[in-house]
Amino acid sequence: MMIGKNWQIKADALNVTLSRRYHTKLGKEVWRTHGYFATVDSALHELVNQEVRDTQLKDLKTILAKIDSLETILNR
Repeated sequence: MMIGKNWQIKADALNVTLSRRYHTKLGKEVWRTHGYFATVDSALHELVNQEVRDTQLKDLKTILAKIDSLETILNR
């Protein structure tokens, strides 16, 4: 399941895997595993936390805007 343009969640019999899209210096697209989780809920929780950390906690307005954009994506 794609979440936005840069995240995906996959599941198998044992884990839920959260992966993030990266581009190499040569322009090749690769997916790197961000973590393994027991539930989709915990994977989504980590996704929100990582996106907030990616704002580098510049200010509350930036953090709230990031959370709002994630809620929009997840509610589709």
